[in-house]
Amino acid sequence: MDKAILISHSSRDDNFVGRLYEVMEAHGLFNWVDSRVLRGGSDLTQKIHTQIEKARAFIVVISPDAFNSAWVAEETRYASQIKEKRQDDYPIIALLREGIELGALKWIFSKEPVAIRVKDDKKGISAAMPHIMAALGENFPGDSGSEKTIYSEPVEELFLELKSPRIREKHGKRRAAAEAELTYIPAARGQPRIKCHQPFLFTSPLGPIEIEELSWYLERYYLWSADIFRIRAENVEKKLPEWGHALYQQVMPEDSCDNIISAWQEIGSHTERRFVIFVDFPQPKKNQNEEQRNEAEDASNLLLGLPWELIHDGNSYLFQGAKYVRVRRRLQNT
Repeated sequence: MDKAILISHSSRDDNFVGRLYEVMEAHGLFNWVDSRVLRGGSDLTQKIHTQIEKARAFIVVISPDAFNSAWVAEETRYASQIKEKRQDDYPIIALLREGIELGALKWIFSKEPVAIRVKDDKKGISAAMPHIMAALGENFPGDSGSEKTIYSEPVEELFLELKSPRIREKHGKRRAAAEAELTYIPAARGQPRIKCHQPFLFTSPLGPIEIEELSWYLERYYLWSADIFRIRAENVEKKLPEWGHALYQQVMPEDSCDNIISAWQEIGSHTERRFVIFVDFPQPKKNQNEEQRNEAEDASNLLLGLPWELIHDGNSYLFQGAKYVRVRRRLQNT
């Protein structure tokens, strides 16, 4: 899929949409955009409009709370306008949460869209997936095997929460930093979560030079892979395990998180594993000047954009092998 599915919803539907994401990913639909992530900044409307125009499909979650969201209405109306202009197929799908009737669609649609009733839990979402897939053009409810319900497998999760992001200067180097808390969330229900003994300071081991080299290697080297650039590429390749291990040491400092390291290493290869990076994007404070706010925002962006997929525990990359780890980046839904 070269284009994303854009999902519009009210902030009060976050939990439902979180379950929807998990079930969609279980069906192989990984490429989606949450419109709520775009709602911030002076060019807000243009950002959302651009993403709606680029999307291959538009899904709107209709709930009682959606009726009170001006953004959901605006995004849906704009998507309807794009559908009228597009020459290719541009599905618009309304997911009706429990308690919503078809007549409610007249609130926002001039023409009735594809409407799918969805119960609130994962089983309800899974039951609706054949119809969602059909509406997206992926398959049809009558296709062989399409009625099979797919449930999300249990996930062993490491949750890294980065708070109070800032730029830290040490030994003449400026690095993004934040107060960090690491939590291990077992897949088995009823098992207690494990936190590091104490919060710790996370400081990015990678600066602008390393990030630029990695960006060049991934995004531009393949275009100019002549001998003159090969030495530079080989130097980057040699550095990858080193950079990955430096990230690992910052994420799991032994003096604070040896309990989590032990528990994580005991996980069997049969369970899916996930590493979630949550950046607590700073909210403007009255006593902050513009320079301080900009610095905090820059630090947040740098932390979220770190190459977390490179994490290397000294033996192998965490995203490779039988016990590979999927990486998910998250921001506050504000």
